[in-house]
Amino acid sequence: MKRVEPEYISSEGGTNLAVIGDGLFDSSSNKIKIFTSKGQRELEAIWDSDSKTINTRIPPLTWLFGGDDVSKELVEETKEEGV
Repeated sequence: MKRVEPEYISSEGGTNLAVIGDGLFDSSSNKIKIFTSKGQRELEAIWDSDSKTINTRIPPLTWLFGGDDVSKELVEETKEEGV
């Protein structure tokens, strides 16, 4: 992996994320793992054969914690620590 575009994404979700690098290829189970200090989740991803990238749409930050009723404090803490 060389880079991820865009470098920063909105905590509200909806951003298209592209993983760019040498040696990437299509697979029957393309996934992107999102890590925080509180755990990890996986997203289904799509191979773009034209650009040779793996792509996904990032959900809202609350998705990392399983739903909409996540405290504002936890969201802010995660934003500060990074994903």
